Amino acid sequence: MQSEFSFTKSPSKDAAKNLIRVYVVRGDSIESLKAGQGGCACDEFRGSIGGYVNGKRISTDNIIIDRVGKEDLTPPHIYNLKAIYEEILEDIQLPDIGNLPDGGER
Repeated sequence: MQSEFSFTKSPSKDAAKNLIRVYVVRGDSIESLKAGQGGCACDEFRGSIGGYVNGKRISTDNIIIDRVGKEDLTPPHIYNLKAIYEEILEDIQLPDIGNLPDGGER
């Protein structure tokens, strides 16, 4: 079975994107992601929004990736949540709702 995740350029950065991508696509705000403190522990990676690294609190402004595949990352890779969020928006190029033919009405 082929994985739905992509690990091509920077595996840990791709994991950070994969952690929040579905939420960005459905329109969740950065504040909503921070409040939810989401995380994932699967075969492809292990990561979370905020948490602890070596006993030190990492704020929810960051995504922590501490495993990719079977490789534990020492030290864990930490990415800025807002920067990853914005990269995903660029990747998917969501249309401006105001420019939709129906004016964004659903």
